[in-house]
Amino acid sequence: MSILNIVLVFLTASVKFLLAPTLALGLGFQPMTTVLITLVGGVTGILFFYLGADWLMDASAKRRLKKEELLRSQGKTVPEKKIFTKGRRRMIRVKNRFGIVGIAIVTPCIISIPIGCILAARFFKNRTKVLTSMFISATGWAFILTFLNKQVNDLINYLF
Repeated sequence: MSILNIVLVFLTASVKFLLAPTLALGLGFQPMTTVLITLVGGVTGILFFYLGADWLMDASAKRRLKKEELLRSQGKTVPEKKIFTKGRRRMIRVKNRFGIVGIAIVTPCIISIPIGCILAARFFKNRTKVLTSMFISATGWAFILTFLNKQVNDLINYLF
């Protein structure tokens, strides 16, 4: 178990959580070590991408306000309404149907941590609730994915 392998699993977990347990077990890590490294990587990724998305949206709003002020000072009209595209409608439908718990459950393994955190930061402002939901989900998925991968690994070794 080298430092490079630990960092590799950690970084994989912080971006694409689903692949990290398979990678760790393939590198020879024990199941509990795999859970620990995957969980720490996932939680770090959640913090980084959630807080980064929050900062990015604030910076984007400030830039948009400056642009609108510039247009008004030049005597040009500023569009007041947001245009609802197919993608925006889909995001609103996901938010209304599943809420933060649904997004937190699918984030680690289905939609990836960066995308899930951006969606959560965009739609839900209660940081404590969002981060708690995301952390609980990452913890559950770390155990589930590690032990499912371990069972599949053992089955393959038994058969071949």
